[in-house]
Amino acid sequence: MKVERLTKYLFNIFFLFFFSLLSSLIAFKFVHNKPIEINKKILPKILPKILPKILPKILPKVTQKSFIKKKDFDYFLNWNPETIESIDVNTISFVAIKELFNTNKILVNLLYLKKINMLLNEIIDKKRNTVTEIESLLNNIKTNSPFIIKKRDYILLKFLFKQGRYNTFIVDYEISNNKQFKKSLMLEYIASLLHIKKNQKAIHAFKNWYLLPTIKISKLETILKKEELKILFNSFSTEDWLRSFVFFVNENKQGTIKKLSNYISSNQISALFNAEYNYNKKRYSNTVNILRKIKDKRLLGFKKRILFKIRIRNKKYDLILSQAEELSAYSDAYQGFLLNAAKLLVKDRPDLSEIMFEKYIIACNKAPVNIKKSNTEISEYWSAMWRLAWLYYRNGKIEKVKKIFNEGLKSEFLSYKIASEYWLSKFEGRYSKFIEKHPFSYYYVLHNWRRGHKKLTRNFDNFNILFPVKKTKHLEETVENIKVLLRYGLIREITNYIDFEIKRDYLNKTDRNYLKFVSLILAVKEEKYGKSIWRYGKLFKNYKKIQLPSYLINVLLPLKYENIIKQYCNIKGIDPYLIMALIKQESTFKARVVSPSRAYGLMQLLLRTANKMAKRYKQNVYKTNLFNPDTNIKYGIEYFKMLLDKYNNNIYYSLAAYNAGEHRVDAWLEQTGNVTNEEFVEMIPFTETRNYVKLIIRNYYYYKFYYD
Repeated sequence: MKVERLTKYLFNIFFLFFFSLLSSLIAFKFVHNKPIEINKKILPKILPKILPKILPKILPKVTQKSFIKKKDFDYFLNWNPETIESIDVNTISFVAIKELFNTNKILVNLLYLKKINMLLNEIIDKKRNTVTEIESLLNNIKTNSPFIIKKRDYILLKFLFKQGRYNTFIVDYEISNNKQFKKSLMLEYIASLLHIKKNQKAIHAFKNWYLLPTIKISKLETILKKEELKILFNSFSTEDWLRSFVFFVNENKQGTIKKLSNYISSNQISALFNAEYNYNKKRYSNTVNILRKIKDKRLLGFKKRILFKIRIRNKKYDLILSQAEELSAYSDAYQGFLLNAAKLLVKDRPDLSEIMFEKYIIACNKAPVNIKKSNTEISEYWSAMWRLAWLYYRNGKIEKVKKIFNEGLKSEFLSYKIASEYWLSKFEGRYSKFIEKHPFSYYYVLHNWRRGHKKLTRNFDNFNILFPVKKTKHLEETVENIKVLLRYGLIREITNYIDFEIKRDYLNKTDRNYLKFVSLILAVKEEKYGKSIWRYGKLFKNYKKIQLPSYLINVLLPLKYENIIKQYCNIKGIDPYLIMALIKQESTFKARVVSPSRAYGLMQLLLRTANKMAKRYKQNVYKTNLFNPDTNIKYGIEYFKMLLDKYNNNIYYSLAAYNAGEHRVDAWLEQTGNVTNEEFVEMIPFTETRNYVKLIIRNYYYYKFYYD
């Protein structure tokens, strides 16, 4: 109301001003008997320049209005999982389901579907004949709800497959219009085609969907028999296998490479897969012996690529440039080799690394435009551009650095756009409005610090704009259904229900975004912080532009184990919010997680590191101890304090060492010389470590902002 009154008041002032001006001009004409001359050419040029500067100063700033407030989320924010009335689907009969829960049709039908899913597993286990019971349950599902119909149709198809009714399954699958569950049942469809001896159709479907990059071999082996898998894989041409090989090498999926080698009928291609696997295991002599078997001309480029990588690993740099030229004749292996070589040479030969990155970028730019690149290939290209820019920077080639950053402004990835804009604005000593529009980013934090702002500027416009109109009645009905399902702890079903509903036409933007946040709040209530963080990035693609209000920040920045963290941080003199940011990045607060490198628990400690810290207290630690939050946090903080002491309380160096190891950070510091902290981070050769440090610094800043 105050804003409206002020606007009316200013409007009256403007009206009086223009009225008096007009009166003065008319009086001037009558008194002096001269025409009033207004330059019509100048006025249109001046007004657009003057008005944008004057009006914002005169008119009050009106913030974006939100049609959703905190009270709209209160029910879910205050919900306690301990109030769940659990239902044992294994023991309850479908008659009891109907009698007890008949007040809500979606609840009844979802319980039917849960019971059917449970019974479907018993068909496989052959514990008892459940076909009649499943058919009875399916007949009881009578609904107009598109959500229930979709789930029912999906389960019906699974039921047909489990019964071995392959012909009916194939017909129903092919006439279905639902692309989502057609994709999820593609393996069952292929298996059904193979069972009825329609091998060519199965092979066509397998190749058409190109399932290998997206599905684990272990999943293939659970649905398809080994003989059936061999039928599919035997149909692969050399080109199909090489396409798969390039993908798995780029994605570093060594386990898949090893498993696939068992299904390859061609000894030559099998040798290539085995050689790559052995190379990554650093069994170089074995790799060379395996590669000797490869004579096929189509594989020679990949063979040479592996051999040249071994030469670099063995520090034989004398012929590296001539070898790169030799590989240029093999277009399928050339780009990959240049990129691998550039990365491997950064440590010992940055001069050669720079040349290899340049050759790689030239090769990428020469590639045919009509060939669609994968996200991985595009990401690798921009990563190479970024690393080349910092090699130039180390050598004082600032103009070349600026050229790459200007290219970065055109990147398909927002992260590279923001990073490029930050460094360009810093070089040019200017303020960046573009960075200001992305408050939830590492570079916004740096930008704020550079301008002397220690705290974040509160601006919730980008959050409020998610709720631009009033809620609809459809949302109220959906929320009521969610509350009923929540009463019985059906959170997985709620997530599926929300994911379905947000795609419906009858909901508006406010409705959809409200439901998205409800699903995130419930993930936090379950203490599934990894899920809430992952879903937030997936549901809100522009999340870097959004500043969340404090009542929702737990979605991104959890406070789990706060008391334990503060207890040990106070002893060691470390800011507890820095440790929370580190744990968020390491394990998303999952106490029983184990990494591929055998790091355990919340702070992802290696057993030898934990024991090294435990010896200070004359104690021993075992793997199981590291799943205990108190033990893990205690020794994790002890180790991080040791790193801070070593690097003179420099959190950038300490975080990099925590992720990549002290020996690597020591080597990087020796290579980079006297640079600032933010320059050091950009020069970290490992993409994982570089992003790790950036994300923890960003999260630390926001933990301090919201909680301190």
